[in-house]
Amino acid sequence: MRPDLIPGTITQVIGPSGEGLTRWARSLGYPVVSQDALAHVTYLRASVAEEVAFGLEQRGVPRAEMHARVTRMLELVDLDADASPAALSGG
Repeated sequence: MRPDLIPGTITQVIGPSGEGLTRWARSLGYPVVSQDALAHVTYLRASVAEEVAFGLEQRGVPRAEMHARVTRMLELVDLDADASPAALSGG
């Protein structure tokens, strides 16, 4: 089954390791983001919340919306917003 993929959008595919997700994405001609968590941390920010907000800042998301989205995402994954990014386990 092929999901509806819309050009110019970001699509996230989630599944267990070893199930062929990377091969599937490449077969469609889509780029694959590294699974190395440390590759996605800039270490330019003092807190996890600031790191999570980085991409939203770059896209010009309004501050109030950015705060709400970051707060919600950190709640979903149970991460401390004030923690240092360097304290993340990466796994």
